[in-house]
Amino acid sequence: PPPADVAVPFVQVDVTEKVPAYFSRLLTGTGEVPVHATAACGLTSTPGPVPIIVLHPTDSATIDMRGAPSLIQVVGGPQQSIQVNSNNPSAVTTGSLSTVDLTLGGPDNTGSSFGTFGGQASQPGSVTLGSTGKWLYPHLPISDPYRNVQYPAVPTTMGVSVSRNFTQDGCPDTTGCTEYQPGYYPSGIKVQDATAIFVPGLYYIGGQGANHGLDLGPNSIVRIATGPGLVRDDGNLGVTFYFSGNGSTSVNIDANSGKPHGSLQVCTSSPTNCVVQYHKDGSSEFGVASLALKCPAGENPPDEVPATIPGNVLLAPCTGAYGDPARDNRGFLYFQDRAVAVDGSRGGGVPSWQGGGSTLAAGFMYFHQCHADHTGTEPCDAPTAGFGDVFHMGGTPGSGSYAVGSLVTDKIFENGNPGLLMILDPDNTFPQYKIVFFH
Repeated sequence: PPPADVAVPFVQVDVTEKVPAYFSRLLTGTGEVPVHATAACGLTSTPGPVPIIVLHPTDSATIDMRGAPSLIQVVGGPQQSIQVNSNNPSAVTTGSLSTVDLTLGGPDNTGSSFGTFGGQASQPGSVTLGSTGKWLYPHLPISDPYRNVQYPAVPTTMGVSVSRNFTQDGCPDTTGCTEYQPGYYPSGIKVQDATAIFVPGLYYIGGQGANHGLDLGPNSIVRIATGPGLVRDDGNLGVTFYFSGNGSTSVNIDANSGKPHGSLQVCTSSPTNCVVQYHKDGSSEFGVASLALKCPAGENPPDEVPATIPGNVLLAPCTGAYGDPARDNRGFLYFQDRAVAVDGSRGGGVPSWQGGGSTLAAGFMYFHQCHADHTGTEPCDAPTAGFGDVFHMGGTPGSGSYAVGSLVTDKIFENGNPGLLMILDPDNTFPQYKIVFFH
């Protein structure tokens, strides 16, 4: 019988072959001897590392890099950093000035591997792998690692926002902040020319009204609220944004988000007309406390993330329903409704991460269209009806922007000159489908 989460039963083959007898024939008088062999194979669901996974099974250019220059750089993580599942010969498309840099990937930061089921048979010049990295072709697809994670129900509590003064609940803006609290936001959340703080918990974002999804406009800064009584939703110490509604409901980090609004600058010698920097160790500056990047029982944050970040900082929960079940590290930050196709490659589409300011996003970024009933069970709908999510990176997010966690999406599209630094966790594991033989 199959495992609980796999619909395919195991297959066992028994073979009996009559082979010629030689020496034993002198004793038995029999010219043939029956030889038996048994083998079983099937799909199992076993823990595996989660690198950057591009799930579309057939489409061309599932990683489409058109920028000049365009850069995906990976640091740390498992030995394989990127997996492209498409069987199309053009599954990986990079421009002449585009680079996928894996030279610092892998557990020892000496290079990691790029796996593709389709695409080029040999390593293209635009991909650098380091001393221990390999170009894996053809590499069998990796299943959606988050397929069994249940999508949230619509909260009974409507989301609300209130005004907070400087230092109150960790507000880093000397002119004040808007504080958002967990709940249902049917018309989305838009932050522009302002500073906002988010109380830890689940934010269920709908598609009604003008403000679809989480829209971080120009000159916006967002942080996690801190202070007594703000650790809600079973003490998870972070936020999860679930996007549901329509193809315009997702995350949009616009150009110059992560920069102070108006005449404000980054605070230096005194807290006057400025925004206080985030401190990854959780320390305070000018009376403003930061939420530490490290989870209470997790590992120390990676050295590649600087000690201070002047712009956006969004941290996923450590525990709870959308924390990391394998370890006490950051879990789901962005969770896209599987029933909705969001295509950031189209003009003004989402999900999109543009550039200009600085952003630290810690957690899983999950954009996968699968079934109309929102489930993640595999196999998904046919490629003509599913796998429609495209994560878009553009502008210059490489200017002080970091993603700590993993990215699982149907396709990746880049234009402009993005340069995102992706820092993977080598110990982040989720159940994955594997073909297993038993002899």
